[in-house]
Parts: sequence; C-alpha cells; structure tokens
Amino acid sequence: EHGIRPGTLATHQIVGMSKAFELAEGVRKEEQTKLFRMRETFLQAIGDLSGWKINGSMTYRVAGNLNLHIEGVDGEQLINGLYPLIVSSQSACSASQGHTSHVLGAMGLTASQARASIRISFGRMTVLEDIQYIGQIFCERIEMMRKENKGENT
Repeated sequence: EHGIRPGTLATHQIVGMSKAFELAEGVRKEEQTKLFRMRETFLQAIGDLSGWKINGSMTYRVAGNLNLHIEGVDGEQLINGLYPLIVSSQSACSASQGHTSHVLGAMGLTASQARASIRISFGRMTVLEDIQYIGQIFCERIEMMRKENKGENT
C-alpha cells in the first residue's frame, strides 16, 4: 500500500542529484575547515562582550552555524539593531508563527532567553577577512541596545 507510486522515475533528476552530491563531497572538507575557522574567529572577536552564551553543543553543530542568546536585548531588537548584519531569530519554517523556538525551549532556555537568541550563519560567500569587522559591529550594536534598554527602565 505504501511505497513508490507507479509511473516513470525522473531519471535525469536522479542523475543530476547524484552529480550534485559528488561535487559537494569534493569540497566538503575544505569548506568545513573554512567555516570552522570563521566561527572561531567570530567567537574570538566577541570574546570581550559580556552577557552572551552559546545555545547548544559546540561538538554537535553544523560548522557554519552559531546560536547565541544575548542578555539585555530581545530577538526582534537584535534582528533590527544588528543591521547591516543579517541574522535570524527563528528557523525559516517557524518565523511566521511568532512563537519562541520549541527547540530552544527543549534545550532548557526560558522563553525570554529564547526570544533573546539569534542564529548566525557563515557560508560560502562569507569572507574570513570580514569576520573581525563583523564581530566589532556585533559588539558595538549589542552595547548600544543595552544602554538604550537601561535608559527605558530608569
């Protein structure tokens, strides 16, 4: 009852996907090394910034991914306040729902920590030489948002 439905398989798509896998595997190790280096460089660049923590494991993580929660700001403020950096606060499939991440909740974060979390991705088009500058912008904007928030609470 379940399984492959009758019909002609799209042989050209199967062959194309096979070739794509072959090409991807050919550059995987080199790209992973580059992404690990970018991630570590970024973490060093924000090392003096207080009040942030990595969400999740550093061992079991995609090389070009970081998820951080930042004390003293909320996610929406982070997204808008970090311009020109492009970061996200939720996965693409749940962004329109407006809920905090159920994954971050399952990892033990409170709702406010989940709202103050952002995902940063490094990719093929990210340039290692720009990471220090990106880290500088990140730190400056976070400190600026925290000062603004303290001003609202006084």
